[in-house]
Amino acid sequence: LFAPLIVTLIRQPWTKKRLLRRAREASVIFVAACGLALLTFHPDWYGNRNILRPYMLIVFPVWTAIRYGPRATLSLIVLVSGIVMTGMPPIHASSVWGNTDILSATTMAQIYTAVVTIASMLLAASYAETRQAAADAREALTRLKNLADNLPKSMVYQVVRETDGSMRFAFVSAGVRVLNG
Repeated sequence: LFAPLIVTLIRQPWTKKRLLRRAREASVIFVAACGLALLTFHPDWYGNRNILRPYMLIVFPVWTAIRYGPRATLSLIVLVSGIVMTGMPPIHASSVWGNTDILSATTMAQIYTAVVTIASMLLAASYAETRQAAADAREALTRLKNLADNLPKSMVYQVVRETDGSMRFAFVSAGVRVLNG
């Protein structure tokens, strides 16, 4: 659990601007996730054992994965996992999972943590890769437009034939002004 956190923290530095811009939202998400995890996995703190279910907490890692990426997702998972693992019941007490055996409760908590971690990190990686691909496509389009606009004594254009048979220019470089006046 800690090796991916270390690799993620080393590989992707946060800028101060990004940190300040989203600090408030991230704080609310982290406090809400940790608070609900405490209420879910430490039910003896508030007396009622059947209000919250562990599956309800998946919303927070998913939101963090989509909004903040792998680093924040893994940080949230480490915090929630710590709460989950410290919420093991004493001997002969019922756990959130409904069993009284400490080994069963620990196994269920580990499986829960593994499922949440894998699902959230896959979502975060997929979303980060999609955002990077979109940024790369925008950069490639900008380079292509700059190249087409700076070709000497030439122009680049793209004609699109519509379904009704009409044609239109989808792209015309700045070289058309030089050639046609």
